[in-house]
Amino acid sequence: MKMAPEYYQKIFLKDGNFKHADKVIKTGILDCNDPILKSIAFLIIENYGNARDAYNANTGDTNKELYCTFLQEWIDYMKYFYTYGGKCDAKKKLWMKYINEPWEQIEKEFHDNSWCSISTEGFDNSFQSELIPDNCNGHGTISSVIPLSVCFSIFSFVLICIILYKFTPMESWIKCYIRKKKKSLQDINNEGKEELSENSLCNLN
Repeated sequence: MKMAPEYYQKIFLKDGNFKHADKVIKTGILDCNDPILKSIAFLIIENYGNARDAYNANTGDTNKELYCTFLQEWIDYMKYFYTYGGKCDAKKKLWMKYINEPWEQIEKEFHDNSWCSISTEGFDNSFQSELIPDNCNGHGTISSVIPLSVCFSIFSFVLICIILYKFTPMESWIKCYIRKKKKSLQDINNEGKEELSENSLCNLN
């Protein structure tokens, strides 16, 4: 009898190759703007294909239904953590649209779903409310706050620089610094000219 890790290894391969990525094309998943959910969708399809291949390849395995069991448990975990147990309405709607609704089409892409009946719906609402972020139902909040914060920071920095320049000795310090820099550059330039002249005279002699 095989041990549980052997079943897991055949379902959740870590070779980095997506053998079943072509099954995504007709599902509408590519239209999803959430990169995390899109990645989950790709992994679900890939792991479903891996589990099906392993199931069909092990005809003599009396416990091969474990491929389906472990896959279902993994999908339930993905659904639970992504949707906060179904308590985040925005993520719940995205899950239903890009995972649950296309599932029938996904199974058709594999031409055979008799080996395993996967459920992608149903939420237990057991996630702890205090762990749910305030913005889980408003994806636009983060994207609008960040640019506003950056603009405010830049504006504040420029304003502080203007105040320091106008109402502190910084203005005279900057002017003095610029004059010193100019003088240093002129001195370097003059020294360079003198050395060039001396070298020219030496070459002539």
